[in-house]
Amino acid sequence: MKSLLILIVLLFCSFLNAQNLSSEQSTSNSYINYSTYKKAKKEGKMEIDSIGFRLNNNDTLIRVTGFILPKGINVEYEQKDSIFLETYKNLVYNKLNFSKQKSSKNTSTMKIWKDEIRVYFDTTVTYKNKKELIKFMKFLDKEIDSLKIKVVSSKEKSNYFIYYLNKPTDIDWDNRIKTNDGCYISWNGKQELYNCTMKLNAQIIYNEKEQLMLMKKHFVWSLGYFSLLDDRDCKSLLSKCISLDKELTTEDLELLKYHYSYGICKGTNLETFEDNHRRAKNSLKSNTNGKFYFYHTTN
Repeated sequence: MKSLLILIVLLFCSFLNAQNLSSEQSTSNSYINYSTYKKAKKEGKMEIDSIGFRLNNNDTLIRVTGFILPKGINVEYEQKDSIFLETYKNLVYNKLNFSKQKSSKNTSTMKIWKDEIRVYFDTTVTYKNKKELIKFMKFLDKEIDSLKIKVVSSKEKSNYFIYYLNKPTDIDWDNRIKTNDGCYISWNGKQELYNCTMKLNAQIIYNEKEQLMLMKKHFVWSLGYFSLLDDRDCKSLLSKCISLDKELTTEDLELLKYHYSYGICKGTNLETFEDNHRRAKNSLKSNTNGKFYFYHTTN
């Protein structure tokens, strides 16, 4: 699926189906949540009129005419059990330390690569580890919807650069990485990751098996700027504990697939994420035959 950005956060399936929405821009009579209505009126970018309202649990839904939907696609809400969601929230939002984040006003947000990841390997990376990591990347590219990865032939074409330090004279391309192995990653105001550098000091970490494990671990981490998990099987690449036998477990892959699924809103903080799930579950509970959709624009 093409990478998309959230514009309208909450729209309900019963209304969407009745209007026969497509990926093309359309004007419709529809119900939108109150915050979306207020924002659209304030911006003044469209002439919309309220012709009524209804209550849906704790939400006030405004029925409007003239609401122009931008080009996009509606994706059905992806339900997960509470255990999975708690693990996901710890991974993405470091929920266990959320109170500390709040006090420092440095709260975590959901981050993804919207554009294709274009990887360039410096000549300092060993052939064997390069070959194995490319195989790993191809697997992720195939398995995870909306995540696109390819290897490019020059550093200039890349947005993801990997290098080793094999000897003292090798260039340390990114001195922002202070440790012997790690990544430096950048994102924009929309919480989209767009650039990453990965370094490994082979003068210190000389075991090839350990090098490959660390490269896989850092690459997986860089797919979401994740908080590695304490309470997890040590073999997991998403686990904080140290082990040479780490691998991408079935549970790891499920979390990554969910992170890149568009059955949830992107770029949100923890409070918005939890609020969206609450709204979706309340809607589905009160409308047992209904469905719940998130609408994503294609721009």
